[in-house]
Amino acid sequence: MSRYAGKTNVSVDKSKGELEWLLKRFGASQFAYMTSPTKSQIGFIIQGRRIEVTLVLPNPKEFERTEAGRQRRNQADVLKCHEQACRSSWRELVLMIKAKLVGIQAKIATIDNEFLAYTALPNGQTIGDVLKPQVSAMITGGKVPQLLKGGEG
Repeated sequence: MSRYAGKTNVSVDKSKGELEWLLKRFGASQFAYMTSPTKSQIGFIIQGRRIEVTLVLPNPKEFERTEAGRQRRNQADVLKCHEQACRSSWRELVLMIKAKLVGIQAKIATIDNEFLAYTALPNGQTIGDVLKPQVSAMITGGKVPQLLKGGEG
């Protein structure tokens, strides 16, 4: 299966601008982003909640060989492929957040339904960071809730 926006020409900066515009349009009062060579993080405040979403960026080493893995790429081609993958990642992030915001606006979902795992706590962790180990423990311990409430197991 091909990657969403795998051949996009939309720059990372344009995607960031679109994301900021979307967030303002849907009522976010603040917006920020941080970036490093391995990840980017966006943060915004919406309906009184501080939301932080981390985007893990592609590793340039992934592109040192062609897709079949038979040939090594030169450094210029590695950089070109890496930049393309970063553009795709940002387009994917824009799509994900836009879909969540549209669902909230349409009253299909709520802020908590869509962004609970990304909601920042006062200690700097997100709710997802805190709950992931607990959910994993419930699943591996066999204490998974039934799909339908009141249904037979």
